[in-house]
Amino acid sequence: MKLNTKIKNLGFLHCTDVHDGDVKLNVMPFVHTACVKLPPTFQRWESTLNEILTKYVPIQEKAKTHYITIDSKFFTLPESQRREGIHIDGNFCADPNFQGSTWGGNGTTWGGKGGVRYNPVTKKAETDWTLPYDVEIPIGDYVSDTKGGIFAVSTQVGCHAWEGRFKGRILDGGDCAEIQPQLIEANKTILEKNCLYFMTSNTPHDSVPINQGIRRTFLRITLNHEYDNRVLR
Repeated sequence: MKLNTKIKNLGFLHCTDVHDGDVKLNVMPFVHTACVKLPPTFQRWESTLNEILTKYVPIQEKAKTHYITIDSKFFTLPESQRREGIHIDGNFCADPNFQGSTWGGNGTTWGGKGGVRYNPVTKKAETDWTLPYDVEIPIGDYVSDTKGGIFAVSTQVGCHAWEGRFKGRILDGGDCAEIQPQLIEANKTILEKNCLYFMTSNTPHDSVPINQGIRRTFLRITLNHEYDNRVLR
């Protein structure tokens, strides 16, 4: 498998912090319209979400359902906020052709261990967890250079990623163990705080531990698995 990954720094974008408590909104689906609304607890991030969509995401009629993740946490111990280990997020879908499993069968795609799998009998996605939304996980290409993508911004440095051309299999849950020797300092990008980044969904990345006593708020838009991201480069 060949990966052609892209990371684009779109410049400063203020990301709102909360002052107490931890909140998390995980891959909530929304339809891309002129003004997207969020649940009451997360309305403070509506303007940020809509600014990103208005400035950077042209509406594509056949790929209008995207997904928003917002995670705000105060760290009482030093640890990573998001998934550790070098991996790709991939597109939010179940892929009947993904051969990521180390034994060669259809592997787990989005979400790491216990994530999204394709069931060849029902021809639908299945998971070990339930999303708190009435959404059917779509079927499509999990690993793609030109479809899907991610917009991300955070209040603290918490991730680094690698841009370039890489060769090797993506394993279950997006594990990048086979291509890790190719991920060198020369093609590594540190995702700075209060900067908006676009990444292709096949971009290898890894979480950076957050120091004790720090709050980090992270906002991510996961684009529709059919969204043609060539317009964003």
